[in-house]
Amino acid sequence: MSGSGYRPVVSPYAVGLKCRCPRCGKGRLFQGFLTLRKACEACGLDFSKADSGDGPAVFMIFILGFTVVPLIVFVEFIYEPPVWVTITPAVSSSRTRTSTKATSVFSPFSPPR
Repeated sequence: MSGSGYRPVVSPYAVGLKCRCPRCGKGRLFQGFLTLRKACEACGLDFSKADSGDGPAVFMIFILGFTVVPLIVFVEFIYEPPVWVTITPAVSSSRTRTSTKATSVFSPFSPPR
């Protein structure tokens, strides 16, 4: 690590929540909703070595699954709606999600631009 120069000390929790570079804390980590940048725009740290694979997509599936499924089960047991009431929102939301971009559907989770 000789000759690397001064690097500011950044909290991994703070930069993680802000979706910033782990080295400098300034450059953005993502270029899209779940797409990792090739390198940091501020310090040039190479992100190509960090292959995330399907990790971000699985993480979002787990978050949404753990929040949506219990809600659906709760509504089914408490209100006992007819089958068509359950199927109609599921079909319409599936069509909406497949016809729009993920960034517009999940905009609260996207990194700041």
